[in-house]
Amino acid sequence: MPGEIRIGLSISDNRITYDIKASGAVREAIYFGNNPGWFGSMNGRDPTLFVEYSDPVEETPKGIAVIPAIVNLLPIAWVYGASIIVDEIDETFLASLTGVMRGYQGMYPRFSFSDCVSAMTVTENRLPHSVGSSLVLYSGGVDATFSMISNFETKPHLLTLWGSDIYLKQETEWSSVDQTHADTAKKLGLNYSSAKTSFRSFLNYGRLDTIAHTAGSSGWWHGFQHGIGLLGHAAPIAWRQGIKKVVIASSYSIYDPPETTCASWPTIDGFLRFSDCIVEHHDFYATRQDKIEYICSRSKNLNIPVTLRVCWQSVQKKHMNCCACEKCVRTILGIEAAGFDPCNFGFNLTPQKSRQIAQKIKNGEIKPNNYWTPIVAKLKGRYDLSEMPPHSRVAVKHATKEAGT
Repeated sequence: MPGEIRIGLSISDNRITYDIKASGAVREAIYFGNNPGWFGSMNGRDPTLFVEYSDPVEETPKGIAVIPAIVNLLPIAWVYGASIIVDEIDETFLASLTGVMRGYQGMYPRFSFSDCVSAMTVTENRLPHSVGSSLVLYSGGVDATFSMISNFETKPHLLTLWGSDIYLKQETEWSSVDQTHADTAKKLGLNYSSAKTSFRSFLNYGRLDTIAHTAGSSGWWHGFQHGIGLLGHAAPIAWRQGIKKVVIASSYSIYDPPETTCASWPTIDGFLRFSDCIVEHHDFYATRQDKIEYICSRSKNLNIPVTLRVCWQSVQKKHMNCCACEKCVRTILGIEAAGFDPCNFGFNLTPQKSRQIAQKIKNGEIKPNNYWTPIVAKLKGRYDLSEMPPHSRVAVKHATKEAGT
């Protein structure tokens, strides 16, 4: 029997706590006792699903407050053929789920998707007031910064989640990132909120990853959860602030393979709705290098200070980018290819680190990939090889060699 998932909730000041009960086969995908896995270790092993906001949310309608839980359980219900039952649900959100489901169905045709959410009460939850700003899910990375700076004139409200790539056990690291993001918002005259969430703690990723792999995806988080799973957290804040648009940055672009399996995709995110609020998957037509160039030039022209956080190792360095992993190096090269200094965008690139990067590329610890191709082409067009610092010079030579040109 596929089973069912029942979701109850309680709201106290700034915290929403969810009471989840499951029966049938779907129960194996959810932890109800201590989480024995890696996420359990990083998040305290308590499988209780909760979201604790930096803002009070006690006046949030239950039909809106339940959304963070539903969106993280919805893909599970779909692949198991289970049902989700709640006491109250937002009318607009419920209606939008058919479009979201079709996006998943197009990406994973081996599964038989069907509408599976029902409620005792369906409510219309109009915004209590309306403002002109959007809400941007903000991690400090290239994609999120591009979305923030692209919407800068509308004074976007930034929202960062603790529990996504920085885990609940990493209190010192989170404090550093949270303060940096708050400072960034203050400098730019923007509103900022954060949310502590256990949405990656209560799921049995071992079982769910196996399901994802059979569907041709790299894993449950990347392939099924993280798009709408992140977006759902914005619903209570957007409702409270009177925001009509939530923005999530694109992870990929139209130039990536169409068979890419990623839970954050225009055909999924773009159909999500709640209250009077729409969701924008921004900007699927821009490559990562396009975004870097826009961030750099826009930062200069508007005199907007930008500090990028692009690698998960950064939390171990008190929010400093490590300047030693592939993603850091790729971003450093991208900034240089745009004609700017990485040191002005959050990278402590000393001459010593430049030599260390060069050595890592030489000995294969950092390997050029397809994402390097347009960056290397721009570097070659902008600088003479002899004028490049060691890391750039070696990157161009090795990437060109890898490409066979």
